[in-house]
Amino acid sequence: MLQAFFYFLAVDRLTEEGANFKFTGATTSLCTPSRASIYTGLYAHHHGAIENNASPKAGLPYISSILQDNGYKTAFIGKWLLDYHVPDDPVGFDYWAVTDSIEHDSLVMRFKDGSTVYYAEHEAEVYTNLGLNFVENMVPDETPWALFLFYRFPHSPYEPMP
Repeated sequence: MLQAFFYFLAVDRLTEEGANFKFTGATTSLCTPSRASIYTGLYAHHHGAIENNASPKAGLPYISSILQDNGYKTAFIGKWLLDYHVPDDPVGFDYWAVTDSIEHDSLVMRFKDGSTVYYAEHEAEVYTNLGLNFVENMVPDETPWALFLFYRFPHSPYEPMP
């Protein structure tokens, strides 16, 4: 219960000190180009992933690397998939867990340390629990952190949790 209290304090702090973008939109609504824009901060025509079968150009700076270089503990959980080209694995993260599974209720997660784990639970539970574990157990006190939590929704199959 005490942990939940501290999460609420963190949300209050974000509300007071953070930015609120009232008018936003995706510059490229396709999955891979949009995610590549989030990773790089660039429009699709600059990062090169202009369709779902593409990856960003090699050698581009990633926001995760910039945060990591500036003392943030960084993690990525979920759908990285950038067509298995450069970069094949998440860039600039101290911890990552990714899946290429199509199903939402049974997936194999691949971790930065080279291990793989099969989960029979719904991806929403798996990703959320991995994210909570990162925040609660892998981030030293008073260390800034960034967690990229990328669920596969709204991709099919459209199966909600029971």
